[in-house]
Amino acid sequence: MSAQDVRETSPDELLVHEEEPQGPTQSGKSIIIKLLIALGLFLLIYFLPRPENLTVEGKNLAAILIPIVFLWISEAIPIGVTALLATALMIIFKVTKSSAAWAPYANQTVMFVLMIIM
Repeated sequence: MSAQDVRETSPDELLVHEEEPQGPTQSGKSIIIKLLIALGLFLLIYFLPRPENLTVEGKNLAAILIPIVFLWISEAIPIGVTALLATALMIIFKVTKSSAAWAPYANQTVMFVLMIIM
């Protein structure tokens, strides 16, 4: 067995390797397209005529919820950010009061998980 054979099977060389990216990264263009699609979904639902049996708050919630779910699926922006965005939009469009909207985030477990996600 020559020195070259030993070198080829050296365990030290097996440990040295370049790390590969963990997955495909999104380009800035694809993120912008996904955000525009989410905005389009919001505007489409928001400006559609309201069914008689649906309250204004219910329609506004649907207009917020559907684009947020799209953003969660597409991962255009981090999940934690979209969760906070959904809460803020519910307050802006008067779906609920701010105290009721932010109350679930006051739980220590929820805050812990939210900080891990972000």
